[in-house]
Amino acid sequence: MSEQTDVYVRIKYKKNGKIYEDDLLEDIDMYDALSDMEYNGIYYEIDDKLIMRAYGRNYYALCFQNESELKDYLFEISKEKGIENIYYIYCEYSYIMEVIRYGIINIDIVNKKVTVNIEKEEKYIEIFKKIAKKSYPRLLENYEKYIDDELEDDEVEEYEDKMDEIMRKYSLKEFEKFLDKIKLK
Repeated sequence: MSEQTDVYVRIKYKKNGKIYEDDLLEDIDMYDALSDMEYNGIYYEIDDKLIMRAYGRNYYALCFQNESELKDYLFEISKEKGIENIYYIYCEYSYIMEVIRYGIINIDIVNKKVTVNIEKEEKYIEIFKKIAKKSYPRLLENYEKYIDDELEDDEVEEYEDKMDEIMRKYSLKEFEKFLDKIKLK
């Protein structure tokens, strides 16, 4: 069984030896090629910062590492447009996988290869407990009941929604900090 991960993404690319930060997805061919690589599509979360939302299965980078006709098409269309590298700077987080992961997927068009560099990993549950202890003590009190299946169905849904809201905000805030630190070559 595969587990879905939530992902924040910022795409940059290299052309003629220069890193570009404009919206690569404005080009319809690139949009088609890149969105087809995704597990369940990609959409803008924060338009003016070009931060997008996507989903992964177990490990987000697998979308790009596995051999496929879609990846071959991405290499072909990118090469036609003179693109040398596409950089997926990302943050993926998952309660089930117990991880918040920050990294860069370098899609090297020239050499037809994909490399993944995980820059930082955090423990999802530790972060959640730390935030809950500080700002949501009642939520933390119910954590043991939640993992022991002692909450009513409607309470479970409410608990999971609140946990997701907290971790989504945290992950986005940390991802924006991560973006500011990243230096691409």
